This record gives sequence, C-alpha cells and structure tokens, in this order.
Amino acid sequence: MSNVMITAARPERLKIVSFLLRLAGWEVQSSASLLEAMNYLKNADVNDNYFDLLVVVDYRSLAESTEERLFESQCLEMCSSLQRPVAILICGNDLDCHEKKCLIELTRDGVDFCQSEKLVGRIEEIHDALNRSLLQATT
Repeated sequence: MSNVMITAARPERLKIVSFLLRLAGWEVQSSASLLEAMNYLKNADVNDNYFDLLVVVDYRSLAESTEERLFESQCLEMCSSLQRPVAILICGNDLDCHEKKCLIELTRDGVDFCQSEKLVGRIEEIHDALNRSLLQATT
C-alpha cells in the first residue's frame, strides 16, 4: 500500500480527496497546512515511515499573492533532505510560468503540476487500475 500526504485545501475538499485516494488503495494522511504536512513527513522519515506522494490539493489556497504562496512553499525544500524521496504533485489552476519555475527550483525538479479538476480524474484512473488488477488476480 502506498502512503500519501494531502494538504492545502478546505477541510471538505481534503475529506473528498482523502476518500477517493482510500478507495484507490492509498494510505492517506491529511494536514490542514503545508508546513504541518512537511513536519509530519520529516518526522515520519526519521522513524522510517516513508511517504510516496505529497499532494498540495489547492495550491492557490496557500495565500492570495504569488509572493505569499512562494513564501509558504519554502518548506517544500525539506523534501530534498528526506532519506527517501517523495514525489510532489501541486494542483492549481492558472499558475504562471514564473511561479512554476520557482517551485521547480525550490523542489530541485521534484514536482509535477496538474489542474485541480484533473486530480479527481487521475484518482479514478488509479482506482480503476487497482480494480482491474484485483479482478485479474481472482480469475
């Protein structure tokens, strides 16, 4: 089972994304703030409890302005010091090229981006793939 940390969204959105990820077979941990999530990941790493994926569910919810969001995102740099690398997926609509470039540099190329509305579709794809493999295993 893969471990995922989800963060940075309204509580109801975190619950929905958490539910969908659990359906797809992920072990989910959620956190209200990005800094709290990063501290959790760092502590888990120290205790040999690794996460495969960090999903920033609604990047724009971190702050109003680009500068404030990038300031809030500085803690993502901690990912590069983990014993086992964690993939980062940032969901957000209309991120400008400068902001994406800063995030890529901050995470040392360890980040992917997707539109918020595509996150659910991707979760469904993962869920379907797991169902197909379970069905094949039983036949």
